[in-house]
Amino acid sequence: MQTDFNGQVVVQNYVKKNECVDCAKQFREAAKRGDDPGMLNVMSNYGMQCMHQVLLAEVDRLEKENQELVLEIWHVDIEEHIPIDQSL
Repeated sequence: MQTDFNGQVVVQNYVKKNECVDCAKQFREAAKRGDDPGMLNVMSNYGMQCMHQVLLAEVDRLEKENQELVLEIWHVDIEEHIPIDQSL
């Protein structure tokens, strides 16, 4: 079984669940300063927060849902898969 996640939906779910005031402020301040390394740091932190709070919760939900659908399943483990871009 393959499950794909839409990055925009993951971020939208994160924004809905969190105020994101601090992140928005950090983005604006780094952009105003023209601080590319600072902006990359803010983006990295924001991405990690999204992953931990939204995507991992969604994976947990899917694992539980699959176990409930097929009662014989004792363990479900969903791992990330990043396909290699063959066009490069």
